[in-house]
Amino acid sequence: MPQSYSPVDFPQDWSAVSMSASSQFTDSCSDDADNDIGNYCTWNAICAFPSAKVTLGDGNTKATITPDGAIIGNQFFDVTDSDGFYWETKFISNVSNAEHVGIGQQTVPLNNTSYLNNGIATYLSDGGADHTSSDRYSGGTFPTYTDGDTISVAVKGGAIWFAKNNTWINGASAAEIAAGTTTNAVFTGLTGMWTPMVRGHSGSATVSTTNWGASAFAYTPPTGLKRLMTADRSAPTVTKPDDFFNTLLYTGNGGTLAVTGAGFQPDFVWLKCRSVATNWNVVDVVRGADAMLRMASSTNTEQSGANQEFESFDSDGFTVIHHGGVVEELNRSGATYVGYCMKAGGSPSSNVQGNVTSSVSAASHGGFSIGTFTTGTTGAITIGHGLSRAPGMIIVKDRVSTGQYWTFLESQGAGKYLTLNTTDAPASSTAVWNNTAPTATVFSTQDNGAWLTANNSHVFYAFAKTPGLIGMGTYTGNGSADGAFIQVDDGASGFKPAWVMVKRLEAGYAWHIQDAVRSPYNPTALGLNANDTGTDSASTAYDFIANGFKLRTTDGGYNGSASYMYLAFAEDPFGGDGVAQARAR
Repeated sequence: MPQSYSPVDFPQDWSAVSMSASSQFTDSCSDDADNDIGNYCTWNAICAFPSAKVTLGDGNTKATITPDGAIIGNQFFDVTDSDGFYWETKFISNVSNAEHVGIGQQTVPLNNTSYLNNGIATYLSDGGADHTSSDRYSGGTFPTYTDGDTISVAVKGGAIWFAKNNTWINGASAAEIAAGTTTNAVFTGLTGMWTPMVRGHSGSATVSTTNWGASAFAYTPPTGLKRLMTADRSAPTVTKPDDFFNTLLYTGNGGTLAVTGAGFQPDFVWLKCRSVATNWNVVDVVRGADAMLRMASSTNTEQSGANQEFESFDSDGFTVIHHGGVVEELNRSGATYVGYCMKAGGSPSSNVQGNVTSSVSAASHGGFSIGTFTTGTTGAITIGHGLSRAPGMIIVKDRVSTGQYWTFLESQGAGKYLTLNTTDAPASSTAVWNNTAPTATVFSTQDNGAWLTANNSHVFYAFAKTPGLIGMGTYTGNGSADGAFIQVDDGASGFKPAWVMVKRLEAGYAWHIQDAVRSPYNPTALGLNANDTGTDSASTAYDFIANGFKLRTTDGGYNGSASYMYLAFAEDPFGGDGVAQARAR
């Protein structure tokens, strides 16, 4: 009879027996910061540029790199972090061929020579700083190094330091680094998300190993600097994203249907028929379950009564009903549907922080809100959005008149706008957002009749980066099926996505949506467009990974040689102090 086993027979963590400290590793799929256990950074096997020039080993901590090959880490970090990070790279062979050691940026296109050369702070074995045509940085005196040397990297408060065999360059000291004194730093003034990097420069292949703290360091790090690992990062704001976002699939029955499985009572549902060409439909708790907005070039005013088929928000989902003979059907017999559900703050309350009163339902995490307001004030208008910080994306729609879904993106600034229901490029305007960036309390617009109709009620949806739940930003594509890796910018360490929407920031390109429920395995294979009536389409786009997504397509709508925006919601947080780590899928 076969032997049965329980999970406790095979624990996740293993204790070292008869091994030296230098041979022991504490990399683990569970976090215990007090005992140096966690998910440590390694070289990112899906981000070798190009893959033919990089060979990894020893659990992706050893890199053999031929000239013009490069590899980056699988964890990005905020270079302005006040605690800072420390790691060590030791050269094994052929270091005389000038391997570069340092950090690379999230915002520069991956798998592209500009990523290797532009805006990377590196330490060179040939004794020079990595100056490019833009000559972005200037830095100090760099000694040469040879096989067997260990290069320490310290990053803190927007500055970077290097040491050769525990001697810090430029006369810096560990005490200065610990104190955040940047006088003798190699480079200062860095901002944004960066990751470790090594690059082969010339000659034959260079071999090195890098330690981010999974085993004992060769030298003592400056006091207070962290290892690049999940357990040394703060817990995200949201540790259970499915308490606030979920995707529900259902098949219509032609009558009344309760759709369950959300895990919460949604305050916002965005619905689309997957098998029949119909419009998207938007319902929310502020306008009420009997008020449905359509996304279309026409008929996109609010519908109620017999003209809509959303019946109620329920404790675990929602109910739809089939009226028959109407344009927008949410429960056609045999048709398949998707509903994207979000939790805000339940019944709305009055917000008087702007010069126009709004009615707002805001989520407890402070990163998502739904609100309505009525225009009538000529000129500048300020509207209280209810978030706990400035939103990075806002969508505004007239409820009464046909009109656009006016969209603000932080990356484009308050002098531009997009329209979620069209394929238009960002357009310039000093009026739509009053050329004024949103604050932690209000966003701004103008009531001049060109986009907001005087005396009409309008609805808005506001989003802000929320660690563990909501991420947004931009990336640059490379036109390759071996595309960019994007660590989701949620203001922290990223997350495994449940849902991603991207838009190429040019005219003629759709707002593409992929999710982890319609496509439960990598790569994501089914797309929908927010701006049209189309059904599910075969569309290989990404791998969803533990802290972001990797582009797997040459489709110009996702990954041309162009700039893109993205909005993402989480399936699992990447990790953090006391938080379960996201798993690969």
